[in-house]
Amino acid sequence: MEDLLLSLAHGTESLARGAETVELWKICFCCWRAAQGVLARRARLRRKWSRELCFWRVAQDHM
Repeated sequence: MEDLLLSLAHGTESLARGAETVELWKICFCCWRAAQGVLARRARLRRKWSRELCFWRVAQDHM
């Protein structure tokens, strides 16, 4: 009976460690996705401002 309880306790401990690992991976993935969203937004803004600056320069050249 004692062996069974020790085995069960060890299995429960392994499951708990596995659950912690999964939670950490979820957090890391969520942070990575958020960072990707920020980087994509910055790239879009950079392209937008680059186009607007280009149009402004062309307009200035034609004045």
